[in-house]
Amino acid sequence: MRIQLLRAAGVVSLVALALAVAFVPHLAGAQTGGPTANFHAIDTDGDAKLDRSELSAAAGRDFARLDADRDGYLTRGELAKTRSTSLYLPFPGRFSSAAAFSAADTDGDGKIDKREYEAAVVRAYLACDRNHDGTLEVSDLRHCSL
Repeated sequence: MRIQLLRAAGVVSLVALALAVAFVPHLAGAQTGGPTANFHAIDTDGDAKLDRSELSAAAGRDFARLDADRDGYLTRGELAKTRSTSLYLPFPGRFSSAAAFSAADTDGDGKIDKREYEAAVVRAYLACDRNHDGTLEVSDLRHCSL
């Protein structure tokens, strides 16, 4: 009887270990807001790749949330207040540095409009495209530091 209990406990431990191995990477991405955390939410056509239109749409949704005063622009102040990750993308706060903000502010007016934000996000993500096919797969994002 004792041997059977030990075997059962061993099987339960193995199952628990298998579940942990399977789910820990997903949980880690979700908790850290890593680039793969919301891959499937962004991948609206379900082809396991992110294209420009999907990235742009996700950036547009984030822009609406980040634009605290709803004036159609993001300021460095609005972006600096963003401590958490955005709903879909891992890095709106990265644009709060002067250099990154200036790079995204392509018309030089001191604020980032929706078009500029979407373009900057798409550029940042597509820089991770390792095979240069214009789309991103989870493996591309796992090897990229956004």
